[in-house]
Amino acid sequence: MVIIGYNNRMTEILGELVQDIFRLCRNKCKKIAVCESITGGLVVSALIGEDGASKCVEEGFITYSNDAKQNRLKVESQTLSKFGAVSAETAAQMCEGIWRDGFVTVSTTGNAGPTAMDGKPVGRVYVGVCCGTTSVYEFNFEGDRNQIRTQAATAALEILKTVLERV
Repeated sequence: MVIIGYNNRMTEILGELVQDIFRLCRNKCKKIAVCESITGGLVVSALIGEDGASKCVEEGFITYSNDAKQNRLKVESQTLSKFGAVSAETAAQMCEGIWRDGFVTVSTTGNAGPTAMDGKPVGRVYVGVCCGTTSVYEFNFEGDRNQIRTQAATAALEILKTVLERV
């Protein structure tokens, strides 16, 4: 698997993580849907870069703009105006907007920099996950733009695995 910005050891670790996710999906008869903002496709790219993806991954959305979040994922305009795109509330509505029975959905939103945005510091990331109920995780990553995006994608995959282990 080749992912831009990852070294060979990171690629190997992510490959093992994705294979664990796929094993859990098959064992629990679940499909995965991904909606990404900050990670811009890194999560779904890691997933579809591994053998077995077609049996486990249903779809992926990159919804970078607020309009895309509203139109594609059903994020409410009031949520965006009150809390902003980089918020737990937006992450929750993103993954809920594409969830359906038999699915686990994961969302990523955050600020990769280079400057603070709407009062949110560089490195603030929210990962949402929905499997009937929704949970949102907040992170404060450090590094440059690509390092923050990579950490966010890795966190999303780790959360996805943890949720699949519990369902």
